[in-house]
Amino acid sequence: MFSSAWLITKNTMEVLAEIQASFYITLQQLLKDVFKYHEDLVRSRKRMKEQDVVDAVNLMQTTTTCLQKSKETYAQRVNELERLKKENATAKDVAKAENKLAKSRDEYRSYVEKYGRVRDNFEEKMIKATQLFQAHDQAYLQQMKAFLALFAHAVHDSASTASQVCAQYRGSVDRLDVEAILTHFVETKGTGRDRPGAYFSSFLGRERREKDAKYH
Repeated sequence: MFSSAWLITKNTMEVLAEIQASFYITLQQLLKDVFKYHEDLVRSRKRMKEQDVVDAVNLMQTTTTCLQKSKETYAQRVNELERLKKENATAKDVAKAENKLAKSRDEYRSYVEKYGRVRDNFEEKMIKATQLFQAHDQAYLQQMKAFLALFAHAVHDSASTASQVCAQYRGSVDRLDVEAILTHFVETKGTGRDRPGAYFSSFLGRERREKDAKYH
């Protein structure tokens, strides 16, 4: 009696399974795209660490160290010359100290000038590098947002389609008419509308009338 209802249920379950399978296929493809993007991202990150930027950083560190040492040496030479003058050292020792001071002054001045050039180059390289990293990170965030949007879209489509199928199934169940099912069952499985008793009674009555006619 319920064969049609069971058929609707079976078809509905098959459609829901297809929707779920389609969603998983979409999800697997999305995961492949995410993993591939991650690999490309790592490679691009490595390319961004250019050697000239690394060299600029190293040169800045080295120059800063040398500048600090030359500054300390210059200060020592100044103190040494002042000490010799206070101690009334010989003219030879004073001249020697003045010569050392002049050399340390020139060295200190050259490192100050070099530091200025190195700093300008360092700032230029770092500004370019930070701009590249910023653009890189913005592109990364935009791409991740796009991946999430694709996932949300797939979830929405799958849920929406499944909801429509469930609504149609619920409507089909609500429209099931028990009386109609019973009527159909009776019409297809019944033995007919005539009452057996009435049929045999009519047959016997006709037979009696025929016998009575013979005797009269």
